[in-house]
Amino acid sequence: MLKLNLSGVPEHLLPGLAEAEKELRLTLSPDGIPTTVVRGDCLKVTLTADSGSITIGKNVELFRALAHIDREGIGCKIEEHPCFETNGLMLDASRNGVQKPDAVKFLLRRTALMGLNIMMLYTEDTYEVENYPYFGYLRGGYKKTELKDLDDYAYALGIEMVPCIQTLGHSGKILRWAPAMGKITDTADVLLVGEEETYKYIDQIIKDASEPYRSKRIHIGMDEAGSLGRGAYQRKHGTRPQMDIFSEHMQRVREITQKYGLHPMIWSDMYFAMLTPKRDYDPDFTLPEEYAKMIPDDVDLIYWDYYHHKEEFYRGVIEKHRLTGAPVMFAGGLWNWCTPVVNSDFMLSTTLPGLRASRDLGVKEVFTTAWGDCGTMSSVYSLLYGLQVYAEFDYSGEYHEELTDERFNFLNHADAKGYRMLSGFDMIPGTCIDDELPADPSFWLLFEDPMGLYFEKDLEPWPQEEHFANLRKECAHYYEVAKEIGDDHQILFWEFVDKYSAVMADKAKWRYAAPAAVRAGDREAAKELVPFAEQMLADTETMHEVWYRLWHDCCSMYGWDVIDIRMGALIARIKTTIKMMRDFAEGRIDDIPLLSEKKLSYAMQLCWFYRQYGGHPSHVGVWGIAASSQTLDW
Repeated sequence: MLKLNLSGVPEHLLPGLAEAEKELRLTLSPDGIPTTVVRGDCLKVTLTADSGSITIGKNVELFRALAHIDREGIGCKIEEHPCFETNGLMLDASRNGVQKPDAVKFLLRRTALMGLNIMMLYTEDTYEVENYPYFGYLRGGYKKTELKDLDDYAYALGIEMVPCIQTLGHSGKILRWAPAMGKITDTADVLLVGEEETYKYIDQIIKDASEPYRSKRIHIGMDEAGSLGRGAYQRKHGTRPQMDIFSEHMQRVREITQKYGLHPMIWSDMYFAMLTPKRDYDPDFTLPEEYAKMIPDDVDLIYWDYYHHKEEFYRGVIEKHRLTGAPVMFAGGLWNWCTPVVNSDFMLSTTLPGLRASRDLGVKEVFTTAWGDCGTMSSVYSLLYGLQVYAEFDYSGEYHEELTDERFNFLNHADAKGYRMLSGFDMIPGTCIDDELPADPSFWLLFEDPMGLYFEKDLEPWPQEEHFANLRKECAHYYEVAKEIGDDHQILFWEFVDKYSAVMADKAKWRYAAPAAVRAGDREAAKELVPFAEQMLADTETMHEVWYRLWHDCCSMYGWDVIDIRMGALIARIKTTIKMMRDFAEGRIDDIPLLSEKKLSYAMQLCWFYRQYGGHPSHVGVWGIAASSQTLDW
């Protein structure tokens, strides 16, 4: 076993070295190869049988250097000049899934060894706030002591942790407590600007959000507040230009951050999308000078974009940001949301143009987002390949698949090809890679009612049975690979993927066989479908059980109820389907109307994404649409 004896390590990184050893094959020992750590302007590593040297420009590069040495051993010789000063992850802990501190530490160790040096926990209401008892009520948020411990842990690994909160929109989970929060509510999701009670509240949440962290930076959100000034504000003050309201609010919140010595950053869409006809970023749109002057020069603007596929688009929007004179950051997306896995094909197609534009235009700070839209269905283990992409692009200046795969495989005890293969859950026959939103059949076909089969007409031109049967075989193969490698995290993740693929293959076969049998009145075929449906039920129950273990390996118990409700509904409907199919097969009923009824286009009518993208399999993102055609709530 390779041993190193490090000298010259900054004292605050010593605890981090002990933690990094949990992920490494080498060991740090006084009887190891003498290896000196020094400061420089880039990352350099040299190791012979007698001595070694590590030059680092950033603290986190010490850990990336160890990962290089661990992989290459004696003879390792590396020199890397990163494109970006800051690069890392923003992890959503607000949409049902609140990652356990140990899961966050796991990500911190892995990202440190990749060389990523920033971590944000996106916490809308999932952290402790004094004086507002309904803030985060029943949501499973972090204690201040937990966040301080995570910040200390990250600091020892050379990673800056930055609090990430909301101070305008995305406040629905707090404002729903109407009697308690009514005085600061404009609309269901947006705070009431201009009220002193609102700024008393914002002062408190900023104070409590920033206290556990040593960083003086804070992400204060302020994105997607499209209903700003259109509720209680409008009733009190009349109709005013939203940009004027926003700018006044920005000034008041800045005063609070200045009070606590904090440097704020915000999502930039309220400046650069609110005034465009599409209400979206537009490379051809130049912010009017009167509004450009309203942007403070001491607030970082984060251009977030997970949707576009052309570098020219990203370049154009970045250049428009630059005209304001405010510091610009870029945030891409891992596309782990609205799916139990990750759509790596779509992630690469939208991420790489953004990173290339940022590199070429000298953007110095980037990060990627791991959102939890649709209920945080993916685990932290599904994020690892995308994070490796960000790291290797940064340190090599471009995405090289073979190099990224090699380093990913070694560091994460996995097979990168398997992670890219997971795109098959979403990139089904008929989908297009260049839509602004990816198809998410990994979500809506999973939860589609097995009797309603509402998407039958929408998928008619693109049969799916063979696709999911082949995907099931591939997933079973990579599950065996994971078991051979022997990493517990990977084994659990791929066990889930294996069971998930079995359910999707079952449902793909069922969706063609079941309606055909009932419409033809073929009771013999129906008899054969009964045991198949029973197997589909068993596979679904097994998937649910493994998902339970995967969730609780990564997240607190809060939020799992949403998955339970969805999976419980699916399991109950399969049980009813079995009863109905058995009754039909044995002649007790002559029809199953939900199965026999000729289907009309469903998604095209209910989902604007389908209409926008020409009707091919696209994005749904709403559980209720897939689960039932009835009213699920009042």
